[in-house]
Amino acid sequence: MAGAAHLKMKKNKTVSGGKLSFGRAIVIWGVIIISLLVGAIGALLLLVLIIFGGGPKKKR
Repeated sequence: MAGAAHLKMKKNKTVSGGKLSFGRAIVIWGVIIISLLVGAIGALLLLVLIIFGGGPKKKR
């Protein structure tokens, strides 16, 4: 009986959107921030490759 009551409480929490939605928001923001960082690093690497890699080759 106690287990069933606990399950009901958990279901109510997910429906009301307490900690679960907050956790999801953190995860979503984390993914967005990580993807932005990865994109920025990728762009910087491309710029470095173009400047240092492409520059001297074009001069030659």
